[in-house]
Amino acid sequence: MHKIEFKINGKSIIKKTPANWNEFTLDQALFVVPRVMLVNKSLRLRRELLYRFLGLAPKVLEEMNTSQESALFEIVDWMFKQPTLTRNLIPKLKTGLEILYGPDADCKNISVSQFAFADKFLGEFLKQKEEGSLNMLISTLYTYSNKPFRKEDIEMICNHVRGVALDQKLVILAFFIGCRQKLAHSHKDIFKKTNKVRRSRSGWLGFFYEMAGPKTGTYSEVANMNFFEMLGMMRKINDDAAEMEKKNKRRR
Repeated sequence: MHKIEFKINGKSIIKKTPANWNEFTLDQALFVVPRVMLVNKSLRLRRELLYRFLGLAPKVLEEMNTSQESALFEIVDWMFKQPTLTRNLIPKLKTGLEILYGPDADCKNISVSQFAFADKFLGEFLKQKEEGSLNMLISTLYTYSNKPFRKEDIEMICNHVRGVALDQKLVILAFFIGCRQKLAHSHKDIFKKTNKVRRSRSGWLGFFYEMAGPKTGTYSEVANMNFFEMLGMMRKINDDAAEMEKKNKRRR
């Protein structure tokens, strides 16, 4: 958390504000995310966020001079960067009479096929900015109670998700973007290798289809495997291939 100390008219004020996305409460995220993801950065918006997190009365804020305000903008300017949220602030999504269940922190319990479909819909949303793609992304990440992900359920779940408030949808979007960014950073070689495949028609699903075999199992087994388990297997395959290449070079 940021600890901020400043004075207005000789009166000392001390405030604590979030220093990163994972320190947001749900209410804070619902306020911040729609603004930083849908609206261009501006002085007005920076002030709106600053005043919200300082939690001071408008009368007090009016007494703040320009230099004080400019120095305090660092409290909120980081919020305009790419989301790094990896804590699921909406683990249960209420959609009328139905309650849907989302991934754990860091998407640790997501399956291979679930990630593949979610990543596909994320790409479509970022390209087209259509809420329909966002609904499909959320319908992939969230499942019925005690049921594993099945691609056949996506359309049915989407019927429930359509009625969810947009600010909640955007918080879930920020969560998946944050998880994916963290995964891509910690598995750079794997994500770099699969980026070309991801842009193809088959996407990640086609890539994982090619992964099926004696060491990994059938395509269905690969699709239902935990995504982190699959990343571990891919890491070992890459490491073994690199070691084999080194041995071959030494023999030449």
